[in-house]
Amino acid sequence: MAIAERGYRRWEGRLRGRALRWWIIARWGVRLSGQSKWLRRLVLAAWLPLLYWVLAFFAIGQVTDPETIGAVEDTWQFALLKAQFGGALADAFVRDPASFRPTIWATLFYFYLYTTQVWVMLVTAVVGPRLISADLSAHALGLYFARPITRLDYVAGKLGVVAFWIGAVTLGPVTALYGLSILFSPSLEALSQTIFVWPRAAGACAVVMVGAGAPVLALSSLTRNPRFLGFAWAGLWVLSHVASTVLSLAIFRIGGAEGRDWTGLVSFFRNLLAVAFRFLEVETKLAPAARLSHRASRWMERYSYEHDWRWSLCLLLVGAALSLWVVARRVGRAAEEGAQ
Repeated sequence: MAIAERGYRRWEGRLRGRALRWWIIARWGVRLSGQSKWLRRLVLAAWLPLLYWVLAFFAIGQVTDPETIGAVEDTWQFALLKAQFGGALADAFVRDPASFRPTIWATLFYFYLYTTQVWVMLVTAVVGPRLISADLSAHALGLYFARPITRLDYVAGKLGVVAFWIGAVTLGPVTALYGLSILFSPSLEALSQTIFVWPRAAGACAVVMVGAGAPVLALSSLTRNPRFLGFAWAGLWVLSHVASTVLSLAIFRIGGAEGRDWTGLVSFFRNLLAVAFRFLEVETKLAPAARLSHRASRWMERYSYEHDWRWSLCLLLVGAALSLWVVARRVGRAAEEGAQ
């Protein structure tokens, strides 16, 4: 039968609702970007340090066991703890080691998120630049919008691709690490004491997904040639951090200015970490230990952020919203030009 003689035929395939149209774009985007060997190697490299952290939590689980604390007190590890943080904190640890679990878990998970920021920068530099610029250069937006897909579906799908790979080096390892930390604990009491850690760490990872994913999409939408966008994105991270450090030295440390140090707001890296520091309540958990140990107090002052974390969260969310608006505008304009 000739094609001209065929009439209307009912679609017999699987139908999907409007709410899941962005998911189709995200799923195929993840598949295509996952073909990159460099990306797979980066994700694998980001998971390798998990072996070290698992061993650390295994040792901590044994040390914080009240039934074995008597044997631990005679070891060199306890002597090192006493020498580094003072006898008052060490004695308090011996009296009730289990009570220190929330502090230890929150602090170590913050440090783990601290180390993942480098992988976030590298993964977004590999994935993000081609997501929209490739569609612009291939004039593929007409094919997207010839279907019942809106700009919101398109932007959400592309953001989902970046968020997936950021989650692969942040949320995925964090979830695995928390599960293994509970598995290697001597009792389920550790779960009840540290149950707050995973959802708070997951919330910090979600902020990283949106806060780091949206700006790289905006950069990708600004040009049809993504060749140097990865370097521009990495340079944005590095230069903002350098600028924050230089301003802090010039204004507050060398210049002697008084007041809270706001220069951390200039750094993309420090804004993300300030949110994670507050979400995990590291300062609150460390406060009792800081009152017993001068070293712990100095450590808390060193890694805490003087600027209000809510400003960091606002900057990240406003920056993400503006970035997505730029993407939507650029995509809509390119689609109109292609239609003409």
